[in-house]
Amino acid sequence: MQLRFFLFLIALMIPALHYGQSQKVSLKALQAEVTDGKPIMYKKGGAYFTGTASQYYPAEGVTMDYYIEDGYVSRMVSWKDSGSLERDFHYRKGVLHGKVTGYFDNGQKYYEDNYENGLRQGIQHGWFSDGTIRLKSEFINGFEIMRFEFNPPKGVLALPAKLSGC
Repeated sequence: MQLRFFLFLIALMIPALHYGQSQKVSLKALQAEVTDGKPIMYKKGGAYFTGTASQYYPAEGVTMDYYIEDGYVSRMVSWKDSGSLERDFHYRKGVLHGKVTGYFDNGQKYYEDNYENGLRQGIQHGWFSDGTIRLKSEFINGFEIMRFEFNPPKGVLALPAKLSGC
């Protein structure tokens, strides 16, 4: 009786393990479907891809991991060769939506923006490498309506060496 129950549980788990795991491939291995005015969709073998696609950029020393669901990018995270996090962007169906964060080499946040359907929305923040505030601005439907910029503390670099904004 116990053996039959155990085999039954294993039979239930096999499809869940097979279909529940996401694939990890090179971004170059996917076919990009580009339609004017719509986000890029990614396919593999004729079907919309779900899984993680990675791309390495040797000149910058950065690896980008794209988390893709049903063909659309849902998140992009990039890492420097040193292992430090460079940026973390969130998407909804291939369009920026949610937090967009960039980091200094020391792990301190460089900027944190909020997006709704591809447009900056709400309060945005920027910091110097020591964690002090660099800027604070507010956006409504992608338009900046307020901005405060602050001078760097003595001895603090104003910008990171290689990080570019979005």
